[in-house]
Amino acid sequence: MKGLDLKDKTSQEEVKTKPQDSSSTTKTLNNLQTQLNAMNEELKKSPTTQDLTKLQGQQNKLEHDVEEFKTSP
Repeated sequence: MKGLDLKDKTSQEEVKTKPQDSSSTTKTLNNLQTQLNAMNEELKKSPTTQDLTKLQGQQNKLEHDVEEFKTSP
């Protein structure tokens, strides 16, 4: 089996790329920007670690208060 000489093959073949028209590129960029904006909005809605820690602290305090209330005469 003969090995491929990539350097030689590349020099023999012309690499052809079809230039993308600017309206297609603009459409693609706009689509990506829309997706990015949507993802950023979702991130804003998501609770942060700080929010979750604060809520956990509030929950612990409420659970403690409930236990105190149950055991009070």
